[in-house]
Amino acid sequence: MEYLKVKGHENFVRDTNTGAIINVAPKAPKSFSGEFQNAIKELNTLKEEMSEIKSLLKKLVKWL
Repeated sequence: MEYLKVKGHENFVRDTNTGAIINVAPKAPKSFSGEFQNAIKELNTLKEEMSEIKSLLKKLVKWL
């Protein structure tokens, strides 16, 4: 197969046989994906904890 660089796009090439544009950028390492998932889990945990704190503060204000 022969590829030609796509002008203005360093991560894309064109297959000369089919005319298809192909992304040749290196893929993100799997560890990055895992780190991203961990960050999302931590963020969701923080949201739950903040919601709980908010609820407790509302109860406290009503009690006072």
